[in-house]
Amino acid sequence: MSEEIYQDVASEMGESILDIDTGDAVEPTCVEDGEYKIRITGFKKDNDGKIVRTKTETGNKFFIVNFDIPYEASSKNFSKIFSVPVEGMDAKRLNGVKWDLECLKRAFNLTELNFNEMVGREGYAILRKSSSEQYGEQNDIVKFIIGA
Repeated sequence: MSEEIYQDVASEMGESILDIDTGDAVEPTCVEDGEYKIRITGFKKDNDGKIVRTKTETGNKFFIVNFDIPYEASSKNFSKIFSVPVEGMDAKRLNGVKWDLECLKRAFNLTELNFNEMVGREGYAILRKSSSEQYGEQNDIVKFIIGA
């Protein structure tokens, strides 16, 4: 932390040391497979601050939604990628992309995909634990629970 930032924080707090007991903190972990109430916490943005991104190689568009499990204090946060319909998608792919977006809307009781109104919304999903060399252990959304 730069000295300038530290001084700003210290002056806001009225002290030069933050007296916070962190001894009871635990490392976040993945939850076991099952149904959970989840919350939208935000979106991953690209370097230009855009939410909807374009894959350079394919021209496909997508956005990444960040989630947490609000009632599991030590659970890891996780994310899910959603594709966006683009010209040239075959009918099967287009339907699948639209259905994924419709499930997101239904699970979180959204009338439209307005990024400004999605943060903080809660819904239900079936989660599973997975592991990869690149990301380690994480939770994935298997399916949104619609109408819960």
